[in-house]
Amino acid sequence: MFLVRATFRAANGRECSGFVTPAPADASHDLGLIQPHLAVAGRFFGFWGGTSGVDSAAKSAFYAAFGAPPAQIFPITFSCSPQLTSGRCSALIAGFYRSLRAGEHIVEL
Repeated sequence: MFLVRATFRAANGRECSGFVTPAPADASHDLGLIQPHLAVAGRFFGFWGGTSGVDSAAKSAFYAAFGAPPAQIFPITFSCSPQLTSGRCSALIAGFYRSLRAGEHIVEL
């Protein structure tokens, strides 16, 4: 596993840096594989919470650090430079993800 620098763009146009774990080029846009992390206010925030989800304190800290409500943040798009990886490393983040079971997830704000 390795990490690749990515550029994130929020719904309000704000850009931030972060990192992802590129998935194989033929993989789906599964955030559980790509594990995007966005850097804001000197801290990294993830959007994939596995079966337990992202806890409410982490969500609150993200909104406070970003300084905007969910409607101005989501959806977030992200991508990597194609010179950095040949794997899949772009997608859309609709909120904080929680896995129900393999292949099924819900999005929480």
